[in-house]
Amino acid sequence: MHLLIVDDHPIVSSGVRLVLCEDSDIVVRDARSIAEAKAAIEHQPPDVMLLDNEMHDGSGLDFCRATLAKNPTIGIIVFSVTESPTVALDALQRGAKGFVSKTNEVTDLRRALRTVASGEVWLSEPFAQRIAFLKATRLSQFRLSSREQQVVRNLAKGRNFKQIAKTMCISYWTVVKDCQGLRQKLDARNSTELVRIASELNLI
Repeated sequence: MHLLIVDDHPIVSSGVRLVLCEDSDIVVRDARSIAEAKAAIEHQPPDVMLLDNEMHDGSGLDFCRATLAKNPTIGIIVFSVTESPTVALDALQRGAKGFVSKTNEVTDLRRALRTVASGEVWLSEPFAQRIAFLKATRLSQFRLSSREQQVVRNLAKGRNFKQIAKTMCISYWTVVKDCQGLRQKLDARNSTELVRIASELNLI
């Protein structure tokens, strides 16, 4: 198995190598940025890519989708510090074959690599249950008010909070409060992710 670790934290790559030190059939390469990962894939596409979802030079999830558009046979496992089922579901929807939290047991990482290398999808049982619950309840759980929908639509148009407040004739702090509540409701880390999740759920 040829494994490419894409993570901008050297200690993470070193830790993964240590975990796999007894797996003589796994050849490991590292990339510390998305730019390095692109070059590594062009040189030799890996069988499996262990990809951090937040890189310093871009979104790992966006890179996941772009990579699979050109190299659909690569098995991508998103390797994240977060344990959010929303992020895991997002990764799978973008084509990833697995999701592993950096807080998971070492055995989970090894199982994930072997499973994805064989062409199957891997999730830990607790995560699989959380994602199934999220998928089943998302549409019924999330309802946006008319004002919330307008706020998100304005965010989608690239407007900042001040511009949204002026457009909607509401106070700046009302926009801030609405956006904070929306991010919490949709488990979004920032406004860009908020717009994407709301769009995918057909909420706007």
